[in-house]
Amino acid sequence: MIIQLYHKPQTARKTTILQLLTLSFLGICLTVLSANGASLEQKNISSWYQRMGGLIPVKNKIYICHGYGCKYRTKTFLSPTAHKKAIALLRQSDKTPEQERAAIKKLIAWHEVLVATKVGSANDRGGLDMQNGGVRGQMDCIDETANTTSVLLYATQQGWFVHHRVVEPVSRGFFLDLRYPHASAAIEEIATGKKYVVDNWPDDNGKPPLVIPLEAWRGQGG
Repeated sequence: MIIQLYHKPQTARKTTILQLLTLSFLGICLTVLSANGASLEQKNISSWYQRMGGLIPVKNKIYICHGYGCKYRTKTFLSPTAHKKAIALLRQSDKTPEQERAAIKKLIAWHEVLVATKVGSANDRGGLDMQNGGVRGQMDCIDETANTTSVLLYATQQGWFVHHRVVEPVSRGFFLDLRYPHASAAIEEIATGKKYVVDNWPDDNGKPPLVIPLEAWRGQGG
């Protein structure tokens, strides 16, 4: 695995709070039309990355955000061995949508451990931790959402998913509802159109993400 570190200039960064407020507002206003679902969703995802400062994976390159609000971006390459491991994790459980979601949890947790040493995220703390803002290797929900979405997009590009597609990251909380703004990666079950969050922000590095229906997640606290 070859790693390159990208550090965005201070003037180009927005604060995490502003990013989250923007995300929440746009999430409330934006309705995805089913007629152009796939292409429109792809545009929405690309737009989200642009607003949040992340980079969509290209071929075997996955960019890892850290430092809060994608302050730092580390370019990683999935080696042939890691590629085969990822396939094995998903192919073990893809017969039903429920099994595929369980496999996605394993994939995300495994990938966090895979890149932890190079990114410096082995000790990344889950949940709200304002003391580590700007620290390399520490991740807020914007970082986690970008990274999880990137892994999911990579898997999609490889044709690994049978029952789900990746959709634009989702949000909850807007201060006015007494909840702190929070974002998460999301997937949609193809057969039913039901959306699920893939949220690995609450727990420490390498722990399986929370995968639950979107409506249940939006009902939780900030």
